[in-house]
Amino acid sequence: DLNRIWSIRKHRQTAREADVVVTNYHMLFVDALVREASDGEAGILPEYETLIMDECHKAPDIAREFFGFSLSAATVRRALRGLKKSRYSNHAEHVVQAAQQMFGWVRAEKEGIVSSPLIGDEVGDAWRECEPRIIEAQENLKAWGYHAETQESERGIIVAEQCYRGAERLEKFRAQMLEALELSNADHVYAIEHGTKSSTLKAMPVNVGPLI
Repeated sequence: DLNRIWSIRKHRQTAREADVVVTNYHMLFVDALVREASDGEAGILPEYETLIMDECHKAPDIAREFFGFSLSAATVRRALRGLKKSRYSNHAEHVVQAAQQMFGWVRAEKEGIVSSPLIGDEVGDAWRECEPRIIEAQENLKAWGYHAETQESERGIIVAEQCYRGAERLEKFRAQMLEALELSNADHVYAIEHGTKSSTLKAMPVNVGPLI
């Protein structure tokens, strides 16, 4: 919303005028990503000459989490929020259930570093059942986004943006899920993490030195 945008701009202007800026590692890494993507033409933080990293021994672990990715059934549920009150809501719920079933098989795996591909076991079988539903959900998100967009209302624009972002997130989820199941990126280490109620597939860069 406009108030949030104004607040962000105000804080960025205050930072540009300051002699010292205190931030966290996540914001520092976001700034690094923006500068890399824009060839140094843009950044979140103001230009600086000296960087002091407090408790810098924690930076590599934070960087691995930040520059890697985490996948769970909740990832799918968040992407499908735009369909919550649409004609596709029942299908969206079935997609979430399929994702939950797949990550139920992930939960049956041993927690820790994944040393062999999961694509050939029960997790892979569940993924092959889940992926077509994910693809259909992407199309539903695009369709409902277009429908909302044509309503030419503020609410319609918000729903459309939510749907289009959701479709992009599902496309990213598909690519990352396949990578994690096949262990296809030699620059990443893959792991399974079990929470109280759910499990997560994670990918983390092996060498974060060039990234930070």
